[in-house]
Amino acid sequence: MTYMATLLDNQYIFSFVSGVIGILLALGGQKILKKRGLFTYFTQHNKLGSSIHNNPIYGSVQVTWNNNPVNHLYLSTIELINKSSKDYESVTVCVFTDDTTLLAEETEIEGSIHFLGYTDKYSTQISVPEGGKPTEYQLSLYRGRREYLIPTMNRGQIVRFHYLNAASSEAAPSIWLDMLHPGVTLKFRVAPYTIYGVPQFDAARAGVVIGSMVVGLVIAYIDSLWLAAIITFLFGLFAQIPGAYMIKVYHKIKEWISG
Repeated sequence: MTYMATLLDNQYIFSFVSGVIGILLALGGQKILKKRGLFTYFTQHNKLGSSIHNNPIYGSVQVTWNNNPVNHLYLSTIELINKSSKDYESVTVCVFTDDTTLLAEETEIEGSIHFLGYTDKYSTQISVPEGGKPTEYQLSLYRGRREYLIPTMNRGQIVRFHYLNAASSEAAPSIWLDMLHPGVTLKFRVAPYTIYGVPQFDAARAGVVIGSMVVGLVIAYIDSLWLAAIITFLFGLFAQIPGAYMIKVYHKIKEWISG
């Protein structure tokens, strides 16, 4: 403590350390502001039913869509997240698949009552005159691809796409996103387990960092071996919880720095 007090009392050392910290914070802020935009997404598939045909003893089960038999019916959800520190406008997102048939859909912008509309180009491509019928090309396009325009994608914003779809095989369907927008990279992520809204892996890593500091404090200030063991055991047991809150605080600070 005497050593720390001496450092703090020395105005030259204190000014130097303060300056270094200020420079590091400024560089960190610039890096956050200049960082390339990152959008991530993951998919979840829930099987709703399957058609089982020609069972001579127990009969058959049939799932239909518009009176047409469907072998495997799924409800799939895609969650798109703006992970960057910037807001974007007029973002075009393409949803596509090659192993399932997209049927009914629903979109949502989290925290908003609005839903997504198609791009002008896509709307024109699938447009059918009143009283007419879609062409084979239009049916194929609609069943395998959708194209949306997101008016505003704020930092941290989440957009969800829900599809009722008919998989063409026994395997779960594959539905992907594609995006071409200046300064933005799109990456697929495996659907994470979360703790208080924070991915479990991130919470665990942050918990390790906090845990190392707790262990250091225990070694420095607690002489009782039993008490030290109990404290470190309990913290290790629940380390992901403070880790999750640490991640939340980090994101709040990041948002504050980036404005």
